Amino acid sequence: MTDEHHMTESECETVLRDIWVFLDDEMDPERRARVVEHLADCPPCEDQTEVSDRLKDLLHRKCGGDLAPAVLRDKLYAALGLPGQ
Repeated sequence: MTDEHHMTESECETVLRDIWVFLDDEMDPERRARVVEHLADCPPCEDQTEVSDRLKDLLHRKCGGDLAPAVLRDKLYAALGLPGQ
């Protein structure tokens, strides 16, 4: 945090609550610009964003493309009231 710009806890909470939407580039351009501006002025949020981005990359590398076992899929479909696949 810079001396001339103090972040409020609610600003940080808002940014961090939506950080995965930001990282997935699924945020509208106006909101994205506000998040980018906040991250530039708030090192703790920027650090958390970096950690989240690394976690997202790790999950994608380690879990990407894996399919749930057929038994689990069938249970999920049944719980949701959907026909099995």
